[in-house]
Amino acid sequence: MSKNDFLDGLNKILRNAGVPNPEGMIEYYDEMICDRMEDGMTEEEAVGSLPDPDKIVEDALLDMPIHKLASTKVKKSHEEARQKGHGTLWVVLAIIGFPIWFPVLITFIVLLLTFMLLLYIFVGVLYICDFSFGISGLAGLLAALGIFVGAVKFPGFISGIGSALFFGALCVLLFKPIGYLARAVTILCDSIFKGLKKIII
Repeated sequence: MSKNDFLDGLNKILRNAGVPNPEGMIEYYDEMICDRMEDGMTEEEAVGSLPDPDKIVEDALLDMPIHKLASTKVKKSHEEARQKGHGTLWVVLAIIGFPIWFPVLITFIVLLLTFMLLLYIFVGVLYICDFSFGISGLAGLLAALGIFVGAVKFPGFISGIGSALFFGALCVLLFKPIGYLARAVTILCDSIFKGLKKIII
């Protein structure tokens, strides 16, 4: 496939899908093909090394904010209905179904955001607990140091050192696992949003 054929086909698919700034993407892939040709590839090899146009469009849509993607999908649906002569029917059905689909949509969004918020709150609580362990260890150490000014007796010194070691070790041991959990939560939430975007696409 020649460069012009590839770019023309990609431009058509981008515009049909409602991807914003298709001109910028066409320019980007034009430069990419030229760069690969300068590196010694033939025009066909350079074009063949690029992703499939449908994959490019899907990735571009997945990069869009979910509200813009949904808005683009609705506009595209209305435009397709209008071109088939059903534009008015589309609007009427959307208005009639509003008391049904809108509350369901809002409920779904609220539940999804609440679920994600609870995950992040859980991670935040774990970080606070870990921080508290660190503070407790530091407090135990400071209490143990009181033996040098006569503020505590030897049993209090042993108790302070013991609590400092115990809570300090807990703080250090739990910090990395909590960090892994935080990253896992972020990946999970990102996967949920990507899954929703794929459903919309």
